[in-house]
Amino acid sequence: MKADLQQPMLTLETQLREQQAVGRLYDTALHNVVLHRDSETFYGREAVVADWLTELHSCGEQQVLESEAFSAPAPNANAQLVMTHSRISATHTGASGWLPRSTGKPISYRSQSLYLVANERIVEQWRFEDQLHIALQLGLAPADLAKRLSPLNGGRWQLGETASAQGQTGPRIAGLPKVDHSDDIVSQWVDAFNTHRLDRLGELYCRDADLSGPGGRELIDRADITKFWLSLQAAIPDGQLLTQNMVRDTDNGRIGLLWSLSGFHTGPGLTPTPSGQRLRLSGLTQWQLNDGGIAKEWTLFNEIDLLRQIHSGSRQTPNRL
Repeated sequence: MKADLQQPMLTLETQLREQQAVGRLYDTALHNVVLHRDSETFYGREAVVADWLTELHSCGEQQVLESEAFSAPAPNANAQLVMTHSRISATHTGASGWLPRSTGKPISYRSQSLYLVANERIVEQWRFEDQLHIALQLGLAPADLAKRLSPLNGGRWQLGETASAQGQTGPRIAGLPKVDHSDDIVSQWVDAFNTHRLDRLGELYCRDADLSGPGGRELIDRADITKFWLSLQAAIPDGQLLTQNMVRDTDNGRIGLLWSLSGFHTGPGLTPTPSGQRLRLSGLTQWQLNDGGIAKEWTLFNEIDLLRQIHSGSRQTPNRL
């Protein structure tokens, strides 16, 4: 099962993007499939189909330039977790919920997904695309774009609540297993992040590690990677990172984490002036290990949506109690 699902998921993504074969979702996804995209959740196959049609309308002529996948059994269900990441070229061919009308400009961006698959059907998917990189290539000012989006999507997240407390999301089918080994790299990474031990965080990366991050970032050593995570912590200094799902392919040295982070925006990093807003984001991080360290990292979260959250709330001082 493990070897069989990776290529079918990559093939499906290529068919959706390059051939616009959106109808393949009727063969590959359950009728009540759930799709998570940033602050929005789509329930049911028809909603997922509509989302893909909108994406292909706005970002047409898509070509998958490179793609990879790895998988592992889901810990709490008779199912499989499959992680993919890809690099895509496209043309801005139309408007969407966040993009303006067509400019005809070429764009390229990365996409990362986590699939929960049972009986060869997609049960749930978390999909992240680098909207910030797309916006920058189209000459859109991220702050202005976020202000325009804030009245449209404001209030969709229950900020400050855990994912399991939000209504209508269904049970968590595949949670992160408890890890008792103190030398486990996932436990060390999460602990170093949450305790602001950036020295320990950096030591988990190989000296010549590289990271592909949001906004088209391409970082080429562990010092720059540590600075990247520092910038996020500086913006949300009280933020705590929680792992929601994990995929571990031990044979090939691959690990993937679906995580969430919430806290108050009281420091620099996202906007020139801290807003005091309570923010929540989710992200997908994938690692390639080498000799016990992180040699390559792919991470995506939506910085446009973070800016939207900053501009969508009240300007009153937040109640921390």
